[in-house]
Amino acid sequence: MSLPLPSIGGILGLVDGLAIAFGVTGLLALLLLPSLMIPGAKPAETTKALYRYMLQGIGAVFMTLSGLPALFGVITNRALPANGYLALLLIFIFGGLIYLWNESHMEKLDEASRLVPSLIFRYAFKFISFFSLLAAVTSIVSTMLFSSWPYPDYWWGSPVVFLCYGLFLGWCTHVPKATKSRGFQAVQMRKTSPHHGLATAKSASHAKKKR
Repeated sequence: MSLPLPSIGGILGLVDGLAIAFGVTGLLALLLLPSLMIPGAKPAETTKALYRYMLQGIGAVFMTLSGLPALFGVITNRALPANGYLALLLIFIFGGLIYLWNESHMEKLDEASRLVPSLIFRYAFKFISFFSLLAAVTSIVSTMLFSSWPYPDYWWGSPVVFLCYGLFLGWCTHVPKATKSRGFQAVQMRKTSPHHGLATAKSASHAKKKR
């Protein structure tokens, strides 16, 4: 007896959902391995950091999905319906709340536990920034070289939007050298064992007594 199509679709959807869940779990397990090699990192805190950064990524995706169409409409002078602007605004607010809520929880975690997750999160968006810039420049150059004049209307709209998006992501993910050095110095300080610190303090007090 064959199953009806809705039942088969429901089973396939359940299988896909389980596959995604197991895939995310496996990815978290793989990301935990380099994170736990940092001195002072705690497994529970590192897992929370990975979880918070993944939710921040979802919030950033929501803000991107709402911001890019609005920016395209502004650049090309194509007005969207009023309901469209309201929907984009709600999506942007929802994504911003997700991002800021997880950012507030991220500040409660120690620096060693969120060092590797923060690097993965930052360089993932750096890759998206580079890919957006590359796609925008390639689209502009290929249109100018291989398309005949006159060019299609607003052919530059999408490339300019992705160019601005790539530049914006590159600016947001840029970290000054002073901040990098402070972060790595804090991790290096954790490598010093208590016995080494006690020996240093004893040697300093012994030198003072000799004086």
